[in-house]
Amino acid sequence: MILQHEKTIPNARCQQFLDHWNSLVCDGSIPTLQDFLDKSDPKLQPSVFIVDAFSDTEMALRFFGTALVRLTGIEPKKKNPVSVFSPPKMEKKVAEVSMALLEHPCGTWNIKAGVSANGHELELYTVSLPLSTGSTRPISIVSFFDCTTELQRNDFLYLVERYVEASWIDIGYGTPSMSISSDLDDERIDLHSSSDLLKAFEYHWNFLWGDRSAP
Repeated sequence: MILQHEKTIPNARCQQFLDHWNSLVCDGSIPTLQDFLDKSDPKLQPSVFIVDAFSDTEMALRFFGTALVRLTGIEPKKKNPVSVFSPPKMEKKVAEVSMALLEHPCGTWNIKAGVSANGHELELYTVSLPLSTGSTRPISIVSFFDCTTELQRNDFLYLVERYVEASWIDIGYGTPSMSISSDLDDERIDLHSSSDLLKAFEYHWNFLWGDRSAP
C-alpha cells in the first residue's frame, strides 16, 4: 500500500517536499527518520526542520536547515522548538496539533503571515509530516518551509504574526477530529498593541537565547 495525500498543496516547493516524503514510503509504512536523512533531497533539505516530540510540553530540536538559518538570522537553541515558526499566542495550539499529527498519523499544511526585522510583510508556506523512529508511534515531525517573499540583504524573519490558512493532510489514516483552524484569526498578534509587541519581543528573545530573560 502506498500512502495517499488527499489534496495538492498550494505551493510548488511544498508539494515537491510532500511528494519526496511519499516516495520514501515502504510497504505502506510511514517513512523512517533514518531513511529520510539518508535519502534527503539536496534541493529541499536546507529548508527542513525536524523536531522530536515526546509530549506537548517536551520537544527537542533535531535538525534546522541552512536556508532556515538564513531566513531567521540565527541558529535556534533547543528550548521550545515548537515556537520557532509559531505566533506567540499560538504555542499551546501548535503543540496540540503537533501531538495529534503523531498520535493520529497525518500531516498538515499552512500559510502564515510574518514580519521581517525591517518591517516588511512576509508569506510563509509550511508542510509538516511524521517520521517513524521504531517506537510505538512516530516521535519525529519533519517540516518544510518556503518563504515566498524575497528578503533583502541583512533582513530576516522576525516574527510569525498569524496563520492565514491551515489544514490537515490525510496520508492514509484519516485526520483527527480536532479543528486545526477554527480560532486562527482570534489569535493573531496586533502589531499596534504595546502589550502584544512586548510579548512578541520576549518571544523572539527566548527564541534566540533560550533560558535568558529579556532585559
